[in-house]
Amino acid sequence: MWRRVVEHPFVHGLADGTLPTAVFGAYLEQDLLYLDDYRRALEHAIARGGEQTAVRLLADELQALAREVESQHELLRRAGGGGAPARPAPATREYGSFLARTAAAGPLGLLVALLPCAWTYGEIGAADAASPEPLYATWLGFYGGDEYRDWLARRRDALDRLLADVAEEDRRRLSGLFAEATRLELALWDAAYAKEER
Repeated sequence: MWRRVVEHPFVHGLADGTLPTAVFGAYLEQDLLYLDDYRRALEHAIARGGEQTAVRLLADELQALAREVESQHELLRRAGGGGAPARPAPATREYGSFLARTAAAGPLGLLVALLPCAWTYGEIGAADAASPEPLYATWLGFYGGDEYRDWLARRRDALDRLLADVAEEDRRRLSGLFAEATRLELALWDAAYAKEER
């Protein structure tokens, strides 16, 4: 499933510059709706409290998210979008509901559930940042750049330390959250690419 996410046809269209700009704009609109759900999930889990290292990581993620949202809005403007507010697609709603449920269960689970998004985007950006289309090169460069790569490495290392002493039963539950989030990442790419195929 991971390979299907990072090697998705939508991603190849970004990398080789062939993805229609209107399709990219529609993806950005859905992504911004998803990122709003992401933000709410972070805020809910932070307010709920819990293991302090996990809560601090969520707060760090909330700060990083603000930079990402700003970048996505600028790219949407360049793609010609940003008029009437978009309605969430079914895949976007499903992912948002998953994040809300996971946030209600505690900060560690949310950290695990958010990792596939950050990690796959980092892998995609690092592999494909040389797109001939400047708009896509900017998007890929954000996720493949040094700042994002360093933040992601710190995030993964901190989560590894938090998970080192987790009981086997909890490890299985967290693995299930990671797998479900990866499936939802694939669903978002599938939904975005379906617009290209119409």
